[in-house]
Amino acid sequence: MLAINPKQFLLNLRLTQAYCECQLQRGNKSDSAVLRSLNPAYGEGRLFTYKPNTFANLPSELSGLLVEWAPDASPWDSAFLGEVLENQLAQKSHTAGLIYDMTFEGKILAVEYDVNIPDGVAAIESAGFVDGMDFPPIDTWFYRVRNGNDGWVLFAWVPQQFIKAANKAIAVHFLDIIHWFDHWAPEEYRKIMESQHA
Repeated sequence: MLAINPKQFLLNLRLTQAYCECQLQRGNKSDSAVLRSLNPAYGEGRLFTYKPNTFANLPSELSGLLVEWAPDASPWDSAFLGEVLENQLAQKSHTAGLIYDMTFEGKILAVEYDVNIPDGVAAIESAGFVDGMDFPPIDTWFYRVRNGNDGWVLFAWVPQQFIKAANKAIAVHFLDIIHWFDHWAPEEYRKIMESQHA
């Protein structure tokens, strides 16, 4: 059972939905790089570096970049990833012009990143929607929780136009650590979504 705080979950989700929509209005809506506007400072550079997607044999519905973490950064370090998540949420909350009073089309992704062994296949097959460590774009992250004794789960908001790319990542991941929240934990999903109307 996931010990999710429904109020915080929904507040973070709404902020992230509004932020992602803002980014989509500014950039190419079919390019997953548009959801990577946040790139925290790390050491002498940045946490992420971007490379062109040169895998020409893939379908071209996305022209996303392939993303690499800084070589000595460890997304499996709980304190480190928690700090990155909180910092990017703070950055989002200080963004001017976010519009909250609209309906956002998309789905919630749950990534069991703490038990992952990345092999890069999901990044390639999703045309860079997930990165080389199997994380969705940082702009989409909004909540993290322990999954009992099995590690951590990161939640991300996936706008409608990226669901197909996320489905490709889900389909090819050999450890089955990427899920749609409503399919993976339907009871928790239902309780949280119903709580916003209580």
